[in-house]
Amino acid sequence: MKNPIIKITDLEYSYPGYEKRILNKFSQEVYPGEILGVIGKNGVGKSTLMRLIASIHQPLSGTIVVNGVDSLEFEKRRDYLLNFVYLAHDKTLQEDFTLKQYCHIYSPLYPNYSKETETQLMERFEFNPDDKISSLSTGNKMKVFLLFALATRVRMILVDEITAVLDPENREEFFHMVRLYADAGVTFIVATNIVEDLNGFADRVWVIDTGNLIETTAENLKGHFKKKAA
Repeated sequence: MKNPIIKITDLEYSYPGYEKRILNKFSQEVYPGEILGVIGKNGVGKSTLMRLIASIHQPLSGTIVVNGVDSLEFEKRRDYLLNFVYLAHDKTLQEDFTLKQYCHIYSPLYPNYSKETETQLMERFEFNPDDKISSLSTGNKMKVFLLFALATRVRMILVDEITAVLDPENREEFFHMVRLYADAGVTFIVATNIVEDLNGFADRVWVIDTGNLIETTAENLKGHFKKKAA
């Protein structure tokens, strides 16, 4: 059996000033090449979990280990962060940069960055590298994030609710690229509140509800939410 790329043990978190646990004794593992969906209603902790994995937030207790490095080992913080790229719906790009400038400035942060992959994806997405980011639609800006993330050749990509801003064509292209790179061994964790995003796409799904987690399959998602509604 493959070793997990993420091992979460007894993770607890609450917002500063609040006693209520957003995540309560949360333990799970994620494996290389997996597409893992994270779903739940607004405010239940999907983005919080993603930010904890990304080490933007720190847990109250418990551990998050990515590729053998604990998120709280600050002396190994660079090693921890180089395992993934975090893509969020509220992340912004430097509007005055061209696509080529953006990639040129940030690519040195990632030692395995592939200029060849960058060029291939520019062509696939029909981007002009000399176009200003400010000239792009919201959906195409999200595709720039994806392009850059794939070109870094990191082992894992965290996708935090960006599908909601994609039109149907861009959403289809996004999921196609995720599946293509997952088959090549990249792990994707996709947080969303859109059930249809994960149906027939995710290998496993975590449903977050009032601090707890239920693991299910994409095929059983609709049935789960129907039961909740009933």
